[in-house]
Amino acid sequence: MTERELLTQAARQALPDLEQVRKTCLASGNMPVETAGRTWARRLLPVAACAALILGTVAALPEQGSSSLPQSTQQGSSNEALMDRQNWEIHWNTLDTLPQETKMYIALMWEDFVEMDQAELCTYYGWDVFPQVPSDLANWHETGEDRYGIFRRKDGTVYCDQNVVNYSNEDATRVLHIALAKGNFPHSDVLFDTQTVPSTLAGVEMALGRTESGDYFARFLHRDVGFEISAQGLSQEEFLTVLASLVDS
Repeated sequence: MTERELLTQAARQALPDLEQVRKTCLASGNMPVETAGRTWARRLLPVAACAALILGTVAALPEQGSSSLPQSTQQGSSNEALMDRQNWEIHWNTLDTLPQETKMYIALMWEDFVEMDQAELCTYYGWDVFPQVPSDLANWHETGEDRYGIFRRKDGTVYCDQNVVNYSNEDATRVLHIALAKGNFPHSDVLFDTQTVPSTLAGVEMALGRTESGDYFARFLHRDVGFEISAQGLSQEEFLTVLASLVDS
């Protein structure tokens, strides 16, 4: 069963939220169970009216340390040059955890959904919002697991343009999750302490965080697009390379 068929079934059954929808459809034996490694990364999907959006919550403690930008990466010579920015200030704020799933309710109507491919999405946002990533990470859109697009009423009003771009390796031990929206931060429950120390990369201010287990998070606005980026299983150098490829655009 595809996600669209799942949500159509949910609308017909008038189930209260996406978790209940999921349990019901799994019980019917028509939908395969997602692997644990990919469950956390699926933050936002186009949904039927009043279906639950799965968004993120993360708490950040005051800044615990800083570092200069690494001078080498595992990405090759072109990315090594990309990372060579002596004037960047990197401050890692300690996170209790990467965003956890919570529920919010936003009415998104399927008949308003305008599906886009990667090029069309970049045209909508006004620039190439897809980063350089490690070569072992595959884009979920290419396998049909993610869909891009906006929700636009018949009068032309766009009322939701938040999208999710997911990448992972074959066994989902290395995952990169990007939520983005035009003109503001993606809708989520990400909370940073007032004492959070900002970082500056290529003139772009952002909040950076990492967990004790070595997962990473970034939140920033660049060229009128808001980003929230999480990484699991990537090195610090790889994560900064991803950010660098966006803010240098």
